[in-house]
Amino acid sequence: MKHDIQQLLQDLEHDAIESLDNGAFHQWSQNEIDALHLALACERPLLVRGEPGTGKTQLARAAAVALRWHLHPVTVSPRFEASDLFHGFDAVRRLADAQAAGFAGGGIRDDAHYWLPGPFWRAFDWAGAQAYGPSAASQQAEAQPAPAGHVILIDEIDKADSDLPNSLLEVLGSREFPNPVTRAAIRPTHGLPLVVITTNEERELPAAFLRRCVVLTLEPEQPYPRFLVKRGRAHFGPQAKRPANDCLDDEILQTAAAQLAEDRRH
Repeated sequence: MKHDIQQLLQDLEHDAIESLDNGAFHQWSQNEIDALHLALACERPLLVRGEPGTGKTQLARAAAVALRWHLHPVTVSPRFEASDLFHGFDAVRRLADAQAAGFAGGGIRDDAHYWLPGPFWRAFDWAGAQAYGPSAASQQAEAQPAPAGHVILIDEIDKADSDLPNSLLEVLGSREFPNPVTRAAIRPTHGLPLVVITTNEERELPAAFLRRCVVLTLEPEQPYPRFLVKRGRAHFGPQAKRPANDCLDDEILQTAAAQLAEDRRH
């Protein structure tokens, strides 16, 4: 499996433009390719720093496309809890079922029906996770094939408190966490997932967490308008394989870039 991963990464080239599933395009830099190599080789999370608009989130999506792995995107909010990365419990549905059963005189389903596998559960044990949740029966009937690998995107981790990075350290260090129903250990069945974490550095992350990550800082190339024009070509130029009447010429891109750079300066 590692040989296949390395071959896929070797196919990436500096300045290569890659089409993503959401209709966007990503332009690879050598720093991004090297950081991805290192994170996969060391089996460590890739922490991506940089100001908004430098492509931190897009990097994870591009990595999933390049590796042909399944992407599990997670957007962190101030109310996000560390346990949400592993599993959740649908207490509202269980209460509604209990009330309906009380009126009808029947019973409620077992707890496995209300536990919802999180991204780490699905990435560690794809087949086992399909046995849980309200749609478990239909998922098992469809027999969804396991992806070749998994990329977990934890977007804007700096919005959460320190419990989140600390929980990640524990799970990635031990490579297991307990099944909330059976209490048996859930372990990776096909290698560790690639964990890509982004931060806008609104809050300082724990030093122990930073030491365990491969850190990549995305900075716009200088001069800034040239950086913007280069990215504009990737999305709206002939390289993006758009129809000729849907492309923007360099004059328009340069005008837009100059205006954006001026707005940013102010």
